[in-house]
Amino acid sequence: MEKWEKIIEKVDKIDFWNIETHDPNMVFDGEEWILEILIDDRYHFVSRNSPDVYDGKEYAELCTLITNSFSE
Repeated sequence: MEKWEKIIEKVDKIDFWNIETHDPNMVFDGEEWILEILIDDRYHFVSRNSPDVYDGKEYAELCTLITNSFSE
């Protein structure tokens, strides 16, 4: 339960629900990071190219937090 609370806290902190769905920057190399979240009938997805490199540090931190929480 603690992992889930940390994820929800980070979702709220970065205002995930209001991040633009598609990356406003056109980047033609790197990795595409897609995160979809559905909580209580509320759905949103965000797609970014290499957010850890191109101006998406907080989004990358959220994705990494989720990945690490479920890979343990």
